[in-house]
Amino acid sequence: YVKAHERYGAIALVQRQTDREFHALFITQMNSPIKSLKDLKGKSFAFGDFNSTSGHLMPYRAMQDVRIDPDKDLNYRYTGSHAATVKAVESGAVDAGASDETVYKAMTSNGQADPTKLRIFYTTKPFVDYVWTARAGLDGLTQKAIIKAFTDLKPGTDDKILEILRGTQFVPATDAEYDSIRSTAKELKLF
Repeated sequence: YVKAHERYGAIALVQRQTDREFHALFITQMNSPIKSLKDLKGKSFAFGDFNSTSGHLMPYRAMQDVRIDPDKDLNYRYTGSHAATVKAVESGAVDAGASDETVYKAMTSNGQADPTKLRIFYTTKPFVDYVWTARAGLDGLTQKAIIKAFTDLKPGTDDKILEILRGTQFVPATDAEYDSIRSTAKELKLF
């Protein structure tokens, strides 16, 4: 979203309630000596996609907050996806990695990753994540109608739609909620 807003003027409309308090997970192998972010110094690390909020931006920021400079203190690589990061950690290809919490939980509960081989050692502070957007210049009445259509969806009444959207409640979103992500994206030269 922040790239689309910066480049094309995209407008934040709505997000799932769960996207207001999203987390990235730092994972390692079960028997790893890594217990905290500071233990990452000198280790190999996997980020997901370069543009990913939970697979790169917020984990990068979390490390900086404890004075770890990923560019100097880690030997890192990008796997291209959360699932690939989980598998890279599970296999021992890297010492640790950062993943979207929902992907990690799904993989360890559905058999795609072995939960007895993996351990979460840090969870980021909550951040906003996925957002439904509109193009620049969309008139205010249409924006309000779209927001209302989403926020009026109710469990028990609109279950089929909510299942497709993987949500139970939608709330209005604002551009300002993405300021911390925006500042990290600018620092990482994503735009």
